[in-house]
Amino acid sequence: MTLRPRVGVAQRLLGDAGQYPAVQKMRERLLSAGLPAERVIIVDRDHSPVDHPPEQRSSTQAAARGAVPGLLVGAVVGWLLRVTGVVISDVPVGWLTVAAALLGAALGAVIAVMGYGLRAVRRRPAS
Repeated sequence: MTLRPRVGVAQRLLGDAGQYPAVQKMRERLLSAGLPAERVIIVDRDHSPVDHPPEQRSSTQAAARGAVPGLLVGAVVGWLLRVTGVVISDVPVGWLTVAAALLGAALGAVIAVMGYGLRAVRRRPAS
């Protein structure tokens, strides 16, 4: 069951982007003061509930997470192209597979870092 915040009349902003610890502390104060837990919710910029601190992933970690699948896809595509005869060259199939894997890893890392940068605003909680 997905918890969705209800839009009501008495909504209050407790904190904004990048202040998750302060927002969490305010939430705890409200709960300890007796406000029902279902009335206090932390939402992200896209209005989805947040139950955990925002990810503090670095661009290096994002690049690594993109390079691994890129490496695998590049190796498989390079191997398939050589084995099926689409690519005809004097280079042995092993070296072509390695070159395609490295190219795939580089492209995967670049695409992952670009996605990381584009999603930077959406990772921060609002209130």
